[in-house]
Amino acid sequence: GVPGENVSAGPSQVIVAGMLTVFSGAPLGRDALTNQTFTQDMDYSDDRVEAEDQFGAALASGDFNGDRLYDVAVGVPFENITSAAGPQTSAGAVHVIYGAPSGGLSPAGNQFWHQDSPDVSGSAEYSDHFGSALAAGNFNGDEYDDLAIGIPLEDFESASTIENAGCVIVLYGSLGGLSPSAVLPDQMWYQGGNGINDQVENHDWFGYALASGDFDDDGYDDLAVGAPGEDSEGPSGKDDIGVVHVLYGSSSGLSGDRDQQWEQYDWDPAESEANDRFGKSLAAGKFRWITHDALAIGVPDEDIVVSTPTRTVVDAGAVNILYGSASGLKDDTVDFIYQDGGYIEETAEYADHFGQSLAAVDFNGYGIHNLVVGVPDENLGDPLVNDAGAVHVLT
Repeated sequence: GVPGENVSAGPSQVIVAGMLTVFSGAPLGRDALTNQTFTQDMDYSDDRVEAEDQFGAALASGDFNGDRLYDVAVGVPFENITSAAGPQTSAGAVHVIYGAPSGGLSPAGNQFWHQDSPDVSGSAEYSDHFGSALAAGNFNGDEYDDLAIGIPLEDFESASTIENAGCVIVLYGSLGGLSPSAVLPDQMWYQGGNGINDQVENHDWFGYALASGDFDDDGYDDLAVGAPGEDSEGPSGKDDIGVVHVLYGSSSGLSGDRDQQWEQYDWDPAESEANDRFGKSLAAGKFRWITHDALAIGVPDEDIVVSTPTRTVVDAGAVNILYGSASGLKDDTVDFIYQDGGYIEETAEYADHFGQSLAAVDFNGYGIHNLVVGVPDENLGDPLVNDAGAVHVLT
């Protein structure tokens, strides 16, 4: 994803329209000769490049039509949608580009989804940012992957408007690709609805981060949803502490019946602090030799206490890992990882934001995932370069 790419449209440049670049695999690595690029001006597209859309701001890959070829969902969170109520700035949208039997991706049959698409729950509204986060998984255990779409700035209208509470839309796969009606009806998830714990509140940002994994090893993928703006209503009682919800899959799709709501207070009250924004990033994978997937949870604004001399390093960042079991994720053994200068080279420093982004990748093919941790504001070099950034790969 290259969401800040300026795209040529005739004689002019459309600023920050966004682009997708695909590097094809080959026996010795990627094959530069077969790279592909896509913009919203691709053939068969139901939309066109426009300024500030940021096509490519989020990506997810899965087999949505069951043809054993990978497809790619592309988030366009700043897309403007024209609804019956008029233009909705930054309502957001998602393109889905399908795999081609000849190799790579093909624009033929690509789909364009938003909340004013037929049979999709909700409606396109100003600054919802539909498509800010994406996760693919097989939530109902059939031959088609499904797509979870984060809408972290979704508002809810009740007695008064609840701003930026956030929600998640799930579209299920089918022979014809993603559909809100072909196999299962689409689902709309939010706090306090359909069995999910808590309630919608201002600026919770439910759906800011998403990750899919089989945490109870029952053959159905489950969905983790970050709400990093959540205030703690438990004993900690602090603002913007952040929580993560986990919805479990079944033959009828995701269900809120077993919803888990996690915050750091659950296993270590000392690490539960205001403005940590726990759940701002997520990644699911097998980090140990067990059959159940685990969940890595980024806390990029975590303050870290270090010694020699003892001091608190503000916004150094950390990652928590919860491990799966037959009953789902558990908090009896939680890994707490940060830049400690030992196991992880480098030490915690002010505003490094360790854990701002996460990925789980099996680099060596052993069936165990490595955890990739982004540290975008790491200072490096001599002379020092501020906010140069770094990435850790943990085994």
